[in-house]
Amino acid sequence: MIFYTKTAEEAVAALKTTDSGLTEAEVKRRLKQYGPNTIVVKGEPLWRKIVEPFASVMMGILALAAVISLWHEAYFDVLVIVAIMMISAVIYYVQRFSTEQILRTLRQRTNVAIEVLRGGQMQKRSVEQLVPGDVISVSEGGKVPADARLLRTSMLRVDESQLTGESLPINKNAGPLSGDKAIYEQVNMIFQGSFVVAGEALAVVVATGNMTEFGSLAQLSGQARERSPIEKKVDRLISTVVAVVAAFALVAFALSMYRGMELSEALRFVIALSVSAVPESMPVAISIILAFGMRRMAVKKALVRTMDSIETIGVVTTIATDKTGTLTRNRLSVQAVWHPGVDKHDLRRLMSAAINARAEKFHDPLDVAFDDYCDYSARSESVATFPFEQAQGASGNLWRHDSEYELVVKGAPERLLERAEMTSEERQAAYTQLSTYASEGYRVIALAHKSFDAPIKNLPLALKGKGLKFAGLVAVADELRPEAKAAIRTAQRAGIVVRMITGDHFDLNTCFLAGGNRCDGFRSRRVDETNHSNED
Repeated sequence: MIFYTKTAEEAVAALKTTDSGLTEAEVKRRLKQYGPNTIVVKGEPLWRKIVEPFASVMMGILALAAVISLWHEAYFDVLVIVAIMMISAVIYYVQRFSTEQILRTLRQRTNVAIEVLRGGQMQKRSVEQLVPGDVISVSEGGKVPADARLLRTSMLRVDESQLTGESLPINKNAGPLSGDKAIYEQVNMIFQGSFVVAGEALAVVVATGNMTEFGSLAQLSGQARERSPIEKKVDRLISTVVAVVAAFALVAFALSMYRGMELSEALRFVIALSVSAVPESMPVAISIILAFGMRRMAVKKALVRTMDSIETIGVVTTIATDKTGTLTRNRLSVQAVWHPGVDKHDLRRLMSAAINARAEKFHDPLDVAFDDYCDYSARSESVATFPFEQAQGASGNLWRHDSEYELVVKGAPERLLERAEMTSEERQAAYTQLSTYASEGYRVIALAHKSFDAPIKNLPLALKGKGLKFAGLVAVADELRPEAKAAIRTAQRAGIVVRMITGDHFDLNTCFLAGGNRCDGFRSRRVDETNHSNED
């Protein structure tokens, strides 16, 4: 069911719940119906894991050779062939078990509690106990435990980069939407695995476990894999060998019969000839080579689930890579600052004062970038904090200095420049620098401040009238990982085409496809500002 097109009341009614949440009896019933809120990736059954190392043409030929040797009472040959088959299988089992053990360790997570409304009372419950219809509360710094339709919001901003690849937080609201919307456009929905970077909200759970968007992605890893290139090559080689040996065996059998050899002796001779042509050592040799490859990759901190994947990597011709968090750090950082006649130390002070912190804790990537740049370990408590408001295009803090109050704001440059008291020359210089930063792909944030004789109640009222002083521009970007350019060049030298899947502008794609040679001034730029309203 599509919930983003429904109003909050319609969504609650469709889920057969109320604003007071579900009763404990109803929760138990729905837990039986939907199961716990955990993502379970369907793996291969045990019998398939046991049979897999023997499910090849090569192993089939070896098994046939063992049976024929047993028929001829060549017991030593039987032991050798069976030993070869078991050694190859044991190598496969050991490598696969050790890799899956590491992956299981990486997937382990602690049992997190979430605030959920049950019978009109807000309670702390395990996220695994959530069911569709539960009314939950999410707030700054929390992780979204399930897919949910927002009911009420207060300055809510959510980081959905793990799901959408968008490194900047998205503003959320509870209003209904119309038409078909992609996940990143569903601003009245929150999804499992995303993080709340600012604000708080009340939401009703619409999907849990494998039924969530994140669960759907996780299921992709459980799909049956295709046969690897090395398996196809070995099977093709063995099939050719079998065909050639069969042809020679027929010729040898015909010649034997032509020369008057007894039928039993002719058959014994032909079978011996056929068995001797089988390359029994090939499975062990291939397994050992691939096992060494897995070990070498493990040293490089790369886990390989199956040995055949080693050879598969060797035939890769194209790499399609995500940008956010893969080629970049998924962490904003200050790249440049510009200030018209303002002391640089004072600009750093204003940047630090503009961070929207609660008890020295903040989760907005922009605030983290400002804090890293300013590196102010001590910051006194502000008188008031004003979260980001879309209508104003800004956020800020109110500080007290003796008998005077200072409002420090950061936000969209156009919004703050049009409100600031500046000469035409100063305004033109600021817009010129803004255009320069934007053309380089920076995300640009403006800083301004204003003095008051008494405390102010809200940000819209504070920004009205005169007295707002423009302080400067701050250019931030999602940094390129230092190792990304070298990795791309290495892949391209190996003849591999690298393609980047991203929502950024074409010039950044061209930059990466050129092997990073034009990426020294790399900056992350957004392509769809209308769908992701933020401070820029």
